[in-house]
Amino acid sequence: MAALWLTLALLGQVEAQMPDRIYRLGILATDEAAIETWRAATLPELARLGFSERRNLFLDAGTSRPGGARLGARPLLTTAHQLVAAKPDVLIGVGTLAIAALQDATATVPIVMSLGPDDLAAHGFGTGLARPIGNITGVIAMSAELDGKRFQLLKETSPKVRRIAAILAPDVQVNLNTMRNIAAEFDFELVDARSVYSRDEYPAQFAALRRAGAEALMIGSAPLFSHDPVDLVRLAIAAGMPTICEWRGLVESGCLIGYGPSLSELRRRTAHYVAHLLRGAAPSELPIEGPTHFEFVINLKTAHALGITIPPTLLARADEVIE
Repeated sequence: MAALWLTLALLGQVEAQMPDRIYRLGILATDEAAIETWRAATLPELARLGFSERRNLFLDAGTSRPGGARLGARPLLTTAHQLVAAKPDVLIGVGTLAIAALQDATATVPIVMSLGPDDLAAHGFGTGLARPIGNITGVIAMSAELDGKRFQLLKETSPKVRRIAAILAPDVQVNLNTMRNIAAEFDFELVDARSVYSRDEYPAQFAALRRAGAEALMIGSAPLFSHDPVDLVRLAIAAGMPTICEWRGLVESGCLIGYGPSLSELRRRTAHYVAHLLRGAAPSELPIEGPTHFEFVINLKTAHALGITIPPTLLARADEVIE
């Protein structure tokens, strides 16, 4: 209901005469691929709402690792302070690390979370969804809350698997205990979880997971994995491991099963937050939202490569089957 109210109110305002000023929007992400993906999905929606680079919007983008260098907190924090020094009207943080860096850089400029964490309090981003505090609002992905659904799907496709491992972004280790408990509910043992900072680390970290006795792999929702998952998925297939992922794009690259929010929807919702804030709304007036549409995708090519037969009932439930 809150989302509907915000959208209707904003669309009504679009009809009014647009101000003649140029707005400055800063966006921070861990890598350039995340910036480009955000631009492609969010800027058209923002233009539809009345804010366009061709007309009244200046976009200032920053990352911590141009050219795919190793992710690090210090360069991300430096870039966050540079974005704030440029005096933006609104800031966007793509992912938990970027949001935290922007929070460190300013307590006054409104910050929109794009794919924020489930546990806001654990990261210092707030205490609840309905009434944001401070200068942060936006969209969360509900990654941890959906782990149960992903474990259930793994159980249905690979009933003999018991020992699973996870490759995660460094900013989601706070969810490990929750993940471990949810896995146990489905009779899985989480034998190891590794943080990966760059694709150069894939072989060594994957070898460690195999030594731990992992029989299946959960791949987290980090931008690094989302934009270049081929090598990671290839290692898993070579080891005979079924993989469960969060995003549709990873399944298109070879992950066995994907279940998670619609990324395109979440990125469009980010544009609505930005537009409201540019028009003068306060972050505390805009409730934080989770996803409303979810995508369940199966890669049959990967299933065949692993010698897995997907139950027909599961295929019938999938939103898409890649053959």
